[in-house]
Amino acid sequence: MEHGYSSSRAYNCSKLANVLFTKHLARQLSHTKITVNCLHPGSVATDLFRSVSPWMQPLIPIFSLWFKTVEEGADSILHLAAAPELDTVTGKYFWDCKPAMTSRQANDAVAAEKFWKISEELTGYKSPTKKQ
Repeated sequence: MEHGYSSSRAYNCSKLANVLFTKHLARQLSHTKITVNCLHPGSVATDLFRSVSPWMQPLIPIFSLWFKTVEEGADSILHLAAAPELDTVTGKYFWDCKPAMTSRQANDAVAAEKFWKISEELTGYKSPTKKQ
């Protein structure tokens, strides 16, 4: 966003960061029984669209007709957390409770490592799973 801010681009970048972070953490925890996954619950009627362009504001109520309720959106989260068949699944991306493909960018292990290191620098946190 060094050359201009876009709310949709910022959102997309944050979602990519979630996937990169998840995949990297799964690799770091591969020697444990801890699993980590990420998900997209589908389109959910939240306040997320409050910052869309003014010209899109009148369209939000129309699009919202196809959005899930917050409770329906939570189903994906609950499924990932509690489904016994996912007990050993890790480092995956889910969409509407189903495994989904990710972009080439989201599978870039070098980018994930770089993102992880930047996150450690910015937070001052060093992962206890890393070999010191």
